[in-house]
Amino acid sequence: MKKTLLLFVAFFVSQFLFSQDTILKYSGESIVAKVLEISPLEIKYKKFDFQDGPTYIVKKEDVDWIRYAGGLKEHFERQSQPKPSTQNSTDYYGAPATNNKYAPDNKITEFGSRFRYNNGLITEREMQSILMNTRDKRIMGLIETSKQAHGMQYVGFVAIPLGVAALVSLSTASTATYNYQTNSYTKNPNQETYQVLALVCGMVAIACPIYSGISKHRRTQCNREAINLYNQKY
Repeated sequence: MKKTLLLFVAFFVSQFLFSQDTILKYSGESIVAKVLEISPLEIKYKKFDFQDGPTYIVKKEDVDWIRYAGGLKEHFERQSQPKPSTQNSTDYYGAPATNNKYAPDNKITEFGSRFRYNNGLITEREMQSILMNTRDKRIMGLIETSKQAHGMQYVGFVAIPLGVAALVSLSTASTATYNYQTNSYTKNPNQETYQVLALVCGMVAIACPIYSGISKHRRTQCNREAINLYNQKY
């Protein structure tokens, strides 16, 4: 009984933490998702942080690769190859995009929760789009890591149901049955099991916000490193 409960909790947490898929498009856009279906022409998915929302569809020919939750990475061949790079350095996937509505010669600086660029304020998503359009491998890798860390910030919400489970288990463990024949209380025979379950749920509930904070710090750090590289090169 005890081992079964512990395995159930461990399975629940691991499924939440490691159930996300990552889709990388040739455009450089990285999507943290839950892949639903892959057909010969399309890939259907839901956004990982909003799985009750709409189902999105992306053309298979626009996808470079998918890294699934179990760690498997699947590459897809592109029918029309991207234009050759005009850069001599191998740090670039291809020529930087020219359809960016923002001027590429401006620096990016943090401004609260937003970013200052081209004499205006832009969102984090817009900032990441600008950096992805550079086609620079190091910058794109940092932005992809930042997006993944952003998705993992929602792990902190798991602490709520786990905290409730810990309280319920602890309450159940402390219950006792009154025996009228002996005029005494009899402890719950599974008291130890519920106590262990409450301890495990409580520890994981505490760990989830910590992991969420670590992910937030990693997201911010990767954004800053990518911006620094961008400002140095452009």
